[in-house]
Amino acid sequence: MKKVLPHITALFLSSCLICGCTFEDETEEKIALPEKESVPDTALNSQQNLFQSKTKECILGNFDSLDEIVRIYQSSLGKNDRPKESTQSSLEFEQNRLTDPNLLYQFQTRDLSIGYDNCLQKAISSNHMEYRGNFITRGRVAARIAQHFYANDNIKEASYWQLRILNMSGLSQGYYILGSIFVKNEKTLKTGAELLTEAAKLGNTSAEQYLNDNAVFLNVFDKLSQENR
Repeated sequence: MKKVLPHITALFLSSCLICGCTFEDETEEKIALPEKESVPDTALNSQQNLFQSKTKECILGNFDSLDEIVRIYQSSLGKNDRPKESTQSSLEFEQNRLTDPNLLYQFQTRDLSIGYDNCLQKAISSNHMEYRGNFITRGRVAARIAQHFYANDNIKEASYWQLRILNMSGLSQGYYILGSIFVKNEKTLKTGAELLTEAAKLGNTSAEQYLNDNAVFLNVFDKLSQENR
């Protein structure tokens, strides 16, 4: 079987070259206004535009809407995605969370996430230290977001979150986290198997054990072998 991960990595990287994402430290303070995209005039996009406007004001030093920014951004996270040290309590998070599956991760796009992170960084640098627990720092949460976008053929957004995971966890653990999430969905099963295989090649024993314990991947590998002959 030919190596398939370089193709995936190249796809992620080429997307990032287009989108402008980097391998910089996610915790590093870097204040930059997010790009504004041209989008259809829908209720959701109006909410996204309003959110982006509020984060821009925050980045410029207006912190009046900080709690609202956190609430809106976290409202489209999954049930188990709440940052452990969020300024929202578990009850508040659940009450504010959008339950429509069509709205899942709608505020986790690259541009809105950059605006959100930069807003929090600006607030923290201005001594609002209580907001430092609102970042998405758990690899599995980021992997679920990446998988969601990838399954919906949104490579730009998926690449942003995939690279965040690699920044946070390194290649071996990052590929393992991504792979273990991707294989749980039929649409991304093949990609997940490839990621787990690469993680195992890099010495990740958890990925190796995961592959050994799941016979379903044998069929995936057979298909990959046939496609690459």
